[in-house]
Amino acid sequence: MSVQVIMKDGRPEWAVIPYAQYEALLAAAGETPADTSVVPGSSAKPAIAQANSAAKPNAFFAGMKSADASNAKFSPEKFSALKAAQGKSASAIAKDAGISPAYCEQIARGEREPSPAIIRGLAQALKIKADDLLG
Repeated sequence: MSVQVIMKDGRPEWAVIPYAQYEALLAAAGETPADTSVVPGSSAKPAIAQANSAAKPNAFFAGMKSADASNAKFSPEKFSALKAAQGKSASAIAKDAGISPAYCEQIARGEREPSPAIIRGLAQALKIKADDLLG
Protein backbone atom coordinates (compact mmCIF):
# COMPACT_ATOMS: atom_id res chain seq x y z
CA MET A 1 0.00 0.00 0.00
CA SER A 2 1.44 3.36 -0.95
CA VAL A 3 0.91 5.97 1.74
CA GLN A 4 1.93 9.62 1.97
CA VAL A 5 2.25 10.80 5.56
CA ILE A 6 1.77 14.51 6.24
CA MET A 7 3.57 15.71 9.35
CA LYS A 8 2.61 18.53 11.70
CA ASP A 9 4.96 19.66 14.44
CA GLY A 10 7.14 16.62 13.80
CA ARG A 11 4.30 14.14 14.28
CA PRO A 12 2.16 12.29 11.72
CA GLU A 13 -1.07 14.24 11.19
CA TRP A 14 -2.61 12.74 8.03
CA ALA A 15 -2.16 9.61 5.93
CA VAL A 16 -3.00 9.96 2.23
CA ILE A 17 -3.62 6.82 0.16
CA PRO A 18 -4.74 6.25 -3.44
CA TYR A 19 -8.52 6.31 -3.82
CA ALA A 20 -8.69 2.68 -5.03
CA GLN A 21 -6.93 1.59 -1.84
CA TYR A 22 -9.29 3.74 0.24
CA GLU A 23 -12.27 2.04 -1.41
CA ALA A 24 -10.74 -1.39 -0.84
CA LEU A 25 -10.26 -0.61 2.86
CA LEU A 26 -13.86 0.59 3.14
CA ALA A 27 -15.13 -2.52 1.34
CA ALA A 28 -13.11 -4.76 3.67
CA ALA A 29 -14.64 -2.93 6.64
CA GLY A 30 -18.14 -3.25 5.16
CA GLU A 31 -18.49 0.51 4.71
CA THR A 32 -19.91 2.48 1.78
CA PRO A 33 -17.43 4.68 -0.15
CA ALA A 34 -17.85 8.42 0.31
CA ASP A 35 -19.49 10.45 -2.44
CA THR A 36 -17.07 12.78 -4.20
CA SER A 37 -18.77 15.79 -5.67
CA VAL A 38 -17.74 19.21 -6.88
CA VAL A 39 -18.53 22.07 -4.54
CA PRO A 40 -20.77 24.69 -6.21
CA GLY A 41 -18.84 27.86 -6.98
CA SER A 42 -15.46 26.12 -7.10
CA SER A 43 -13.52 25.32 -10.24
CA ALA A 44 -13.18 21.56 -9.65
CA LYS A 45 -12.25 20.89 -6.05
CA PRO A 46 -13.95 17.69 -4.90
CA ALA A 47 -15.70 17.69 -1.57
CA ILE A 48 -16.07 14.45 0.32
CA ALA A 49 -19.59 13.97 1.63
CA GLN A 50 -20.95 11.11 3.66
CA ALA A 51 -22.59 8.70 1.24
CA ASN A 52 -26.18 7.68 1.72
CA SER A 53 -26.09 3.93 2.24
CA ALA A 54 -29.45 3.55 0.49
CA ALA A 55 -28.30 5.40 -2.63
CA LYS A 56 -27.47 3.26 -5.66
CA PRO A 57 -26.14 0.03 -4.13
CA ASN A 58 -25.14 -1.08 -7.65
CA ALA A 59 -23.47 2.22 -8.61
CA PHE A 60 -20.32 0.36 -9.68
CA PHE A 61 -22.19 -1.27 -12.55
CA ALA A 62 -23.90 1.92 -13.77
CA GLY A 63 -22.92 2.81 -17.32
CA MET A 64 -21.16 -0.45 -18.07
CA LYS A 65 -21.37 -1.95 -21.54
CA SER A 66 -22.80 -5.24 -20.29
CA ALA A 67 -26.38 -5.75 -21.46
CA ASP A 68 -27.55 -6.76 -18.00
CA ALA A 69 -25.22 -5.07 -15.53
CA SER A 70 -27.11 -6.47 -12.54
CA ASN A 71 -25.94 -9.96 -13.56
CA ALA A 72 -22.40 -8.84 -14.39
CA LYS A 73 -19.90 -10.94 -12.49
CA PHE A 74 -16.12 -10.87 -12.24
CA SER A 75 -14.47 -13.32 -14.65
CA PRO A 76 -11.28 -14.93 -13.28
CA GLU A 77 -10.66 -16.34 -16.76
CA LYS A 78 -10.68 -12.89 -18.37
CA PHE A 79 -8.49 -11.51 -15.59
CA SER A 80 -5.94 -14.32 -16.00
CA ALA A 81 -5.94 -13.98 -19.79
CA LEU A 82 -5.43 -10.20 -19.66
CA LYS A 83 -2.72 -10.57 -17.02
CA ALA A 84 -0.90 -13.13 -19.18
CA ALA A 85 -1.37 -11.12 -22.38
CA GLN A 86 0.27 -8.11 -20.75
CA GLY A 87 3.02 -10.26 -19.26
CA LYS A 88 2.33 -8.93 -15.79
CA SER A 89 2.92 -10.92 -12.64
CA ALA A 90 0.37 -11.22 -9.86
CA SER A 91 2.83 -9.38 -7.61
CA ALA A 92 3.04 -6.38 -9.94
CA ILE A 93 -0.73 -6.21 -10.41
CA ALA A 94 -1.34 -6.66 -6.68
CA LYS A 95 1.03 -3.82 -5.83
CA ASP A 96 -0.67 -1.48 -8.31
CA ALA A 97 -4.15 -2.54 -7.14
CA GLY A 98 -3.29 -2.20 -3.44
CA ILE A 99 -3.87 -5.84 -2.53
CA SER A 100 -1.62 -8.70 -1.49
CA PRO A 101 -0.09 -10.99 -4.14
CA ALA A 102 -1.71 -14.00 -2.43
CA TYR A 103 -5.16 -12.39 -2.67
CA CYS A 104 -4.49 -11.54 -6.34
CA GLU A 105 -3.62 -15.20 -7.05
CA GLN A 106 -6.80 -16.37 -5.28
CA ILE A 107 -8.84 -13.98 -7.43
CA ALA A 108 -7.11 -15.27 -10.60
CA ARG A 109 -7.90 -18.88 -9.63
CA GLY A 110 -11.54 -18.01 -8.89
CA GLU A 111 -11.20 -18.86 -5.21
CA ARG A 112 -12.16 -15.35 -4.05
CA GLU A 113 -14.79 -12.96 -5.44
CA PRO A 114 -13.36 -9.42 -5.52
CA SER A 115 -15.43 -6.44 -4.41
CA PRO A 116 -16.27 -3.70 -6.94
CA ALA A 117 -13.49 -1.55 -5.44
CA ILE A 118 -10.96 -4.34 -5.94
CA ILE A 119 -12.19 -4.93 -9.52
CA ARG A 120 -11.62 -1.23 -10.23
CA GLY A 121 -8.13 -1.47 -8.73
CA LEU A 122 -7.29 -4.54 -10.83
CA ALA A 123 -8.59 -2.79 -13.95
CA GLN A 124 -6.46 0.28 -13.20
CA ALA A 125 -3.42 -1.95 -12.68
CA LEU A 126 -4.05 -3.55 -16.09
CA LYS A 127 -4.91 -0.15 -17.67
CA ILE A 128 -8.30 -1.42 -18.88
CA LYS A 129 -11.94 -0.67 -18.14
CA ALA A 130 -13.46 -2.46 -15.16
CA ASP A 131 -16.19 -3.98 -17.31
CA ASP A 132 -13.49 -5.77 -19.34
CA LEU A 133 -13.06 -8.00 -16.28
CA LEU A 134 -16.73 -8.96 -16.14
CA GLY A 135 -18.32 -12.01 -17.75
